[in-house]
Amino acid sequence: MRVLVLVFCVWTQLRDATLRREVDDMLSSQTAGLGKASTEGGKAVAEAADPAALKAAVRRLSAELETRAKWEALRLSHLLQMVEDKAAAAHAKLIEDQQAVGERALASELCILAAEQATAERLALEQLQRRAKERRSNALAFKAKELRAAQEAEANAALEAAMSEAAAKLLSELDALAASAAADEV
Repeated sequence: MRVLVLVFCVWTQLRDATLRREVDDMLSSQTAGLGKASTEGGKAVAEAADPAALKAAVRRLSAELETRAKWEALRLSHLLQMVEDKAAAAHAKLIEDQQAVGERALASELCILAAEQATAERLALEQLQRRAKERRSNALAFKAKELRAAQEAEANAALEAAMSEAAAKLLSELDALAASAAADEV
């Protein structure tokens, strides 16, 4: 954009210099009495021999120079407005594109975080299930051990009761045999 403005300024200065040169040429020819015709922008300007005509030509050229400067300024302002509009549109598009990229990156990051969270939750659930299973297994093993101990105690008590009963029966039979042997001996 700066290059465009610089080019326009140089072009305007060259046109102004061309007009000044033409005015200078006209003045010099008028004063020299050459009666030449000078051309400016494709229009022929006839030079008169009197100073009033020269002043009128200078005023006309000055007015034309001012008019051209105004038109060039207006054209430059329109050109600058177009460039600014294009830059604003490009900036808006860039911002829009960056926002879309940011939204996609955010969505991707959210998906990754959701997947990581789901994995963490799944692992935590699996760990809880393993702990519950271990506690059940430990509880069942402890209960089985208690039941075995109780069964062994019952079996030992029943065995001892059976042995005591068998010993008592055996002793009573021995006493009966001893009494029958003593009665036989007497």
